[in-house]
Amino acid sequence: MATLKHTTIMRKGSSQPVRKFGCIPNELHLNTRYSNSEGRDFRLSFTTSASGAGYTDYRILIGVDDYAAIIKAMCDVNADVALSVMACEVAQRLSKVLDDDSVSLRRS
Repeated sequence: MATLKHTTIMRKGSSQPVRKFGCIPNELHLNTRYSNSEGRDFRLSFTTSASGAGYTDYRILIGVDDYAAIIKAMCDVNADVALSVMACEVAQRLSKVLDDDSVSLRRS
């Protein structure tokens, strides 16, 4: 089992029955955010109903240095699916780069 050395898990509870921000309970949000001068962290955010009327917010910040361990674990579970999804993402990213380069060349 790999250890994620550049990942942080945060938890914040609220006893407030009405929330002003955050996720709807039992929804999972995936996004990126700038964390420091080194670049971005991948962030998983979710909220669960707490005992009583409150909520608990969770945030998992995954540092870029842990990406390789996560990708390896994904491939260990199902390499066909993991590699297929990653190949599609790479193809889409390359297509966008090529389209952007083509637009830049036409402007020149």
